[in-house]
This record gives sequence, C-alpha cells and structure tokens, in this order.
Amino acid sequence: MPGGPHDPPSPAEMEAVQAAAKNAYGPFRPWMVVAALLLFLAPGFLNAPLWLTLPLGLVVVLGVIPL
Repeated sequence: MPGGPHDPPSPAEMEAVQAAAKNAYGPFRPWMVVAALLLFLAPGFLNAPLWLTLPLGLVVVLGVIPL
C-alpha cells in the first residue's frame, strides 16, 4: 500500500496530495464563508430594516459570483 511503513510515497505522489490540499475549498477560503454568513445573519439578529438587508445580501452574492 503506498504510504505505508514499508512503501513510502514517491515525490510525485506527495506533490499530487499537496496540490489537492491547496484546492480543498475550491475558490472559497474559510474566512470568506464566515464573512458571508455574518453579512447574511447579522442584519436579522440586529432587526435591521429590509432596505439595509437586501443591499448587503446583493453585495455578498455579487462578490461570490465571480469566483
């Protein structure tokens, strides 16, 4: 079995694993997901009016679409 104690992975296999790990989230990063959730949820928790909530949601959506 590759990667076992008697068969260490080759450098090419290690590079493939590292490349896959770099793109594990796709274009998103964890901080981007947290920021989007805060922008979607914060106005609701603060009882903000709809005229403020909708533009914030549009900003988040338009920021995510190009990714």
